[in-house]
Amino acid sequence: MMYTRKCIPRSSGRIGLFELNCKFHCHALLYKDLSDVTTKSTLNKDTPTTSSASKSDNAKDSFLRRSDSFMQRALLMQKQKQKEKTKETEKEKEKQRPTRSQYKSNAENESAQNSSRTRIARRKSRTDRTIKASRRRSNASKEKELRGHQSNDVTKNVSNSENRKGGELTHYITSTKNSNKPILQCIAPKKGEVPLLAHNLDRVLFSPGVHFLQDPRTRIYNFTPFLKNVINYRDFNFDAVSSYTPVSKHKVMLMNAQKFKKQFYSSTSSMTSLLSKFYMFLNNYSRHRVNRFGNIPFSGMINDLPSIIFAQPQGEFQDEQGNSKTVYSLQEDSSCDAEILLSAMGVCMETLLTNPEKEFLKYKKEKGRKALSLNGEQQSPLPLHSLTPLPPSPPVNSYNYASVGSFLMRSQLDCYDPRLPGNGTFDLKTRASANVRYNSRDPNAGEGDYQIFKLRGDFESYEAEFRDLIRTGAMLKYLFQARIGQMDGIFIAYHNVNSIFGFQYLPLEELDKLFYCEKFNEKQLKADLETVAIEEHHGQENLPSFIGETQFKFSMEMWEKLMTNHILKDFAEAGLKDTPFRMLVETVQPRGTKNKFLRVIAIPVTVDEIKEFQLFPKKHPTDFKQDLTDEQRQTNLQKHSKELKVYNEQTTRDRKILQYTIDLHLSFVNGESSPYYILPKVITKDWKLSYTITKVDFDAKTNLKRMLSQAVDKLLLKSGQTLTSLQKIHKFYEKLGTLRKENWALKEEVPQVYKPVFKDDDA
Repeated sequence: MMYTRKCIPRSSGRIGLFELNCKFHCHALLYKDLSDVTTKSTLNKDTPTTSSASKSDNAKDSFLRRSDSFMQRALLMQKQKQKEKTKETEKEKEKQRPTRSQYKSNAENESAQNSSRTRIARRKSRTDRTIKASRRRSNASKEKELRGHQSNDVTKNVSNSENRKGGELTHYITSTKNSNKPILQCIAPKKGEVPLLAHNLDRVLFSPGVHFLQDPRTRIYNFTPFLKNVINYRDFNFDAVSSYTPVSKHKVMLMNAQKFKKQFYSSTSSMTSLLSKFYMFLNNYSRHRVNRFGNIPFSGMINDLPSIIFAQPQGEFQDEQGNSKTVYSLQEDSSCDAEILLSAMGVCMETLLTNPEKEFLKYKKEKGRKALSLNGEQQSPLPLHSLTPLPPSPPVNSYNYASVGSFLMRSQLDCYDPRLPGNGTFDLKTRASANVRYNSRDPNAGEGDYQIFKLRGDFESYEAEFRDLIRTGAMLKYLFQARIGQMDGIFIAYHNVNSIFGFQYLPLEELDKLFYCEKFNEKQLKADLETVAIEEHHGQENLPSFIGETQFKFSMEMWEKLMTNHILKDFAEAGLKDTPFRMLVETVQPRGTKNKFLRVIAIPVTVDEIKEFQLFPKKHPTDFKQDLTDEQRQTNLQKHSKELKVYNEQTTRDRKILQYTIDLHLSFVNGESSPYYILPKVITKDWKLSYTITKVDFDAKTNLKRMLSQAVDKLLLKSGQTLTSLQKIHKFYEKLGTLRKENWALKEEVPQVYKPVFKDDDA
């Protein structure tokens, strides 16, 4: 009993394995004690008796039987209790399990909840529609109020919560009076001063598509072989061609601005960069959402680099009310420019395309060099007097002067054909092949034999070059230059510096279709085939050009409001009236938002500082007219970048900095409002945009420093950037082009120029 009490713990009447083990252990101990006692009693006697031994064995057997029966009873009791416990658990589960009626009630409750959710969603949808309708009515009322205001602007002071970092916010709506007014031609060009296309290239103007200089299969020339071998820039007399005149030094343009009472005047080359920013802003452009304008996103510097312009007072004029106003020239900041091989070759090729063969030889600089014959072959050296006649006097630059609002715009005219619509003028563009463009700082980049002889493909094709024109933003600038100059289109010559491959003419209408909803027109046509008359669709064919020209006028109007109502006014209030200033513009898309805005920074400068900025490229020359090694060019670029950074810091320290943001809100087409980037589906005279201009002081110095650094870093980026993988591919195709030239040489031993088999007389 002592062992039982000591080893069996009390556990609220339950018998567990631990208790069974303890009991079995206690019984074992009792059995051991009993056997010990029996053994001791036996050893104390000299001769054990049989009766005592049998008694002890019987005692053991009876004890074992009792122990076994006890263990069996304990195990049975444990199993019974486990069964009872399992039954109790099942009963509890059955109690928790819902009945059929409960299932039915739960389903009804769930259905009621769903219907309740549906009612709430419908109620919310109705509420949203009501809110949108009230907003539209509110916008319409605002528009009506603003329409009645002569200047179409209302100034409101808003709280910081309604504004980007606080400041004064001004609401505007674009004027339909300005957007419906055509771009005015102030001074028409003198047609006799504008060059004509030579070498029968005028055929390209009236035949869409690419025109090969040579048929890639038969090697028969479609134009004169003289065009194939391009003159080397070292042999070209650049003094014989007219030079570019900056707008700040163009006295005639200042007189014209005063004559036509225009407060700002500029040139196409100075305006296209900023107009590209407005294009991305007005269309809420994103490189991840380009399906509205095709499948070619912009890339590179057009997305990231700011536009920088110098505004400089040049004189005064009297407005219609007799008030004196200052006239400003707007000139692009060229402090970050560096001449590359392509800029030099562009002048050579434009002269080549507009001069007959004999006339073009006058532009050769070197004497004693073998002359090119009319069929493109080299002849023996000619006498000096016959080889190099007196160079022609530089031709007079011919300009077109147009105006929008308070802006007078100058455009230099490259070429003219009387059979083209409008002014008959168009722009000449020379486009180098990809292997030259991605290595344009190398003076020997044009010595490779990279060919453009296919219509389609990723390399050596016109398709690849055309896509790159769009991707880099060059085609967008061509569009703005043609629109500002009121030109009919652009003429493109594709080349690899030493050879011309083909030509293409793109009218302004085709350029508009590239950037303004061409795909949308096709979808709209398919959707409305049965509901809209053919005459209506015929009228909508000019929709891309309507959108492009109207957005151009929107951009000019916003630019004018920014200058007159904000920058000039704020400088005057700060005691800096009629001061020159430097204006920086960038497009910004904040994280987590879908809409872009324009950030504008203006900082005052002096006239001497503007001259110093514009002289930086000449102080550190990289042009190919000078005999510089590649190492010298790289050294000059490094000095250029370093000194320009220091000068930027000097001219921004302790200066008054003005910072603004321009936000677009809604578009109003025929009284219906929509997000500003939704373009009209029809040509209309009632299209307006609402926007705000906000003066912001927050982080002005930080943003100015960042934007200037981006512009300066462009110098080293262009010089040091090497696309090794792409250059390897181009080197491979250059070697392949050399093999092609060797195979083509057999077919070109005697140049053959296309001539029709049947003449008009034989027809």
